[in-house]
Amino acid sequence: LHVHDLPLTGSAYKVAKNLNIKLVVDLHENYPEMLRESKKKRLLDEFTLPQIVLKLTSIKRWKNYEKRILNKVDNIIVVIEEARNRLINEINVNEKKIRVIPNYDTIRKYDYDKVKNKKITLVYSGGFGSTRDLKTIIYSINKLNSELKEKLCIKLIGGTGREYDEIQALIKSQNTQNIVKLYNFMPFEEMYKHLISSDIGMVPHRKSKHTDNTIPHKLFQYMNLGMPIISSNCTPLERIINDSRCGLIYEAENPHSLALVIEEMCKNQNERRLMSQNSKKAIVEKYNWNICENRLIELYDDLI
Repeated sequence: LHVHDLPLTGSAYKVAKNLNIKLVVDLHENYPEMLRESKKKRLLDEFTLPQIVLKLTSIKRWKNYEKRILNKVDNIIVVIEEARNRLINEINVNEKKIRVIPNYDTIRKYDYDKVKNKKITLVYSGGFGSTRDLKTIIYSINKLNSELKEKLCIKLIGGTGREYDEIQALIKSQNTQNIVKLYNFMPFEEMYKHLISSDIGMVPHRKSKHTDNTIPHKLFQYMNLGMPIISSNCTPLERIINDSRCGLIYEAENPHSLALVIEEMCKNQNERRLMSQNSKKAIVEKYNWNICENRLIELYDDLI
């Protein structure tokens, strides 16, 4: 029985035990810390699922439950090495039953034509939720020199509802409408056309115990397209980008740090070209699902 994430693990364990079958738990993130991050967010008109969960129980109880139930299951899948180390060091899970199977992208080519931009285009695609550091992007713009601002376009793609409205209001208050282009959530294929026509991919995550133990799929989507990366200093992001030499890192929630990184990236086209090549090379040699899928097959083979 293969089940995803912590909330379903207890019920799946009972089913597996009753049927006398093996249980594989696939953990996408540090769930208790994700709940903590959600708790920091002010209440919106509509509750998110994590906020509803926190109304019913506490983070402490989730941590205790995580430790108790994960030590009972047969195998655990995590998406990044940092998550594996946390389970071993913090809740004493036997390292032999943990497999790192990341959410890498499949190597592929796209037929879309790349639109040539007059400006250097940075892009972020994804949710606008509380773990994202989008406000820092907006605040960093007015710390850039005026010459660079004339050459720059930043696309933020994927917002909905109140979160979209808040970012839109911030853009207006900072008088950055001529630089930042805001887009609602859009179909996958349409979003990819924007990515292909952009020069630099951005991964602006707030640094926390949650984001230090997971990895966003968008990083590998950017790298698959050969994009140089600007990312915040969440531990897995910083490790992969520095090891691959495919981007630059800024200190999360620090607009001045981000502005310096944007300036450095934009002023050197040759360096961007080298980072682009390194992104593609890292995907082909290491960070692709074509390689990683064998780990999942091996896990199932070991259980049979």
